[in-house]
Amino acid sequence: MRVTANFFPLLKVNLWRGRNFQSEEDKRGSQPVTIISYEFWQSRFAGDEAALNQEINLNGKQHTIVGILPRGFSFLCQSKTR
Repeated sequence: MRVTANFFPLLKVNLWRGRNFQSEEDKRGSQPVTIISYEFWQSRFAGDEAALNQEINLNGKQHTIVGILPRGFSFLCQSKTR
């Protein structure tokens, strides 16, 4: 899901690890970054904190992982992944 930098602070969601999106990352042409779910972090990276700052391909585009959501966080939405 594509969100702006104020999305998680608005919901009062504190990340498990890493950082939130920064406002300059909302601008067109900025480096693509992503925040992954805790569950994805466990299954894909075996809970290794080295996942932060690694690149991952999402929809054919490289994104840098900047944060990990807290365990159990989910937001139901019908939007496509960013």
